[in-house]
Amino acid sequence: MFLSNFGKKTIDALSFTSEIRELCEVLNRKLEQPDEVSSKTVVSHPGGFSKELSRRRLSIAESYIQVIRRLESNYYEERISALENLVRQSFHAKTLKLPLNTARVQINLIKEAIKNRNNRRRQLELISDFGLASYGEEQVIRRLCKKFYLVEVPETGQPLKDLHMGWDYHVHDNLSEGRKTPSQVLLDAFIKGISEVVLAHYTLRDENIIKEAYQAGQILGVKVRIGIEFSVGPKWNRRHFMYLPP
Repeated sequence: MFLSNFGKKTIDALSFTSEIRELCEVLNRKLEQPDEVSSKTVVSHPGGFSKELSRRRLSIAESYIQVIRRLESNYYEERISALENLVRQSFHAKTLKLPLNTARVQINLIKEAIKNRNNRRRQLELISDFGLASYGEEQVIRRLCKKFYLVEVPETGQPLKDLHMGWDYHVHDNLSEGRKTPSQVLLDAFIKGISEVVLAHYTLRDENIIKEAYQAGQILGVKVRIGIEFSVGPKWNRRHFMYLPP
C-alpha cells in the first residue's frame, strides 16, 4: 500500500506542476469544511483585492461549492450571491474571443473536479485543463467543448436567452421532486447552453424559491418560466396538465 501510494504521488509530481497539485489539495480541504466555515468567502470583483488573496480558480470553486451546499430555501440569498461571484470570475477578461463558451467550460471543469473529489488523478487533470481554459484560446475551448459534449454557442455578445439555442420545458427543482435548487438547475442549463427552462412546481408556497429561480436566470442569462402542474379526473384515468402563467 505504501509503495502504491508513493508511486501514485511520484507520477502526479512528474505529470502536474506544484501549483496544480496545491490547488487540488486546497479544493479538497474546502470541500471538507463545515458549511458555516466554507460560506465565509470574500466576494469581490475579480480585478480587486480578492485576486491577491486567492487564485481566481479557487474563487470559482468556492463559489460553486456555496451554490451546491445548503439546499434550504432560506439560504437562497447566499446561493445567489455565490452565483453572482461565480459568473463575474468566469467572465473575468473582456478581451477573450469566446467569453461565453470559456465561462461555460471553466464552470464545468470546476463542477467535474468537485464531482471527482475521490479520484485525485482525475481532479488534477481537470484542474490542469481549467488552467489552460483560463486563457480562453479558441482551439483549447473548442477542444474542451467537444471533450465534454458541450455545444459551442455563438459569440454575439447576447445572453443565452436571446440565442434560442435550446430549451427544457419540464424540470423539477427541490421544491417539488428534484434534488437541486433553482440555482443549480439553471447553472446546469447554462453549462449545457440551454436558453430557456420551465421549472415545474405543484404549488407556489415558497416565495424564496421563486425569487431564486428568476434571479438566477437573470444572472446567467437564461429565460426562466414557472409552471404549475395539476391533474384532473378519476384516479384510474387522470390527466396531467401544466399551467404557465403569462
